[in-house]
Amino acid sequence: MSSFAVYERYYAENQPPLRKRRSRETRSKQRGAVDLNRIFTVLIIFLLLVLIGELVFHLVITPRLVLKKVAVDIEGYYPYGKEEILRIAGLEGTVSFLSIRERVLEEKLIANPMIKSATAKKQFPHSVSLRIVPRAALASVLVNSGGSSVPLCVDSEGYIITAAAGGNTSLPVISGVRFMEARPGMRFPEELVRYLGQLSALKAASPELFNLISEIKFVKKSTTDYEVVLFPGHARVRVRTGPEINPEMLKGILLVIDVVQRQGLTESLAELDFRAGEVVYRTRGG
Repeated sequence: MSSFAVYERYYAENQPPLRKRRSRETRSKQRGAVDLNRIFTVLIIFLLLVLIGELVFHLVITPRLVLKKVAVDIEGYYPYGKEEILRIAGLEGTVSFLSIRERVLEEKLIANPMIKSATAKKQFPHSVSLRIVPRAALASVLVNSGGSSVPLCVDSEGYIITAAAGGNTSLPVISGVRFMEARPGMRFPEELVRYLGQLSALKAASPELFNLISEIKFVKKSTTDYEVVLFPGHARVRVRTGPEINPEMLKGILLVIDVVQRQGLTESLAELDFRAGEVVYRTRGG
């Protein structure tokens, strides 16, 4: 080894510590700058790929994702067809599948007075299923509209619906309820809704008893108090009751009417009063 090489090695090994430290810091900064440049390069490439993906998605894929199929499941009687349901839900014509919001569809459907509840579910890539529970007519009601009487129906929650909801089924008539201008979607007075719920329970528990009721007349006593006059369909007898109706009470009423008919007292009987818990006979002119 030459004397020059020996000297250079000796010089490098014996240089001041400060110069060695500065050399290491410079190399470290250079490596950090290279790593940072690599990170920025990868990030820029990633963002470009995302941008390209977004453009492809919106310009190529999205126009192809249009609603092609709507399945409608109706639980119960609904007087209108599928086209009317699509119109209510806003699914007519060409509709982008991605723009459909299930909650929005449900809100549009239940805003219709004929629909009690609705469930919407998207099925990728181009289908929607709708499950609809229409309001079921519990009784018919005559209301004033435009100076004339209009036949409508009412459900168990007191909502007025169109007469078509009753179909061909014979329903009891509700009278004694006054509306200025009744229309589907309006609701019965709150104090009467509880009675309608009981009437619905009677229909579910004893449909044969329910079918014997011809008319239910609400007689208002005060702002929140009322009583009821029942008209059985098989007998020309008025029956006055309180704001309650159940199978046991109706069976008792029918039993008394049967006794009255057997005794031939129907023509002279004006009314049966069950308000006090015990039957009271009121004769005509008495």
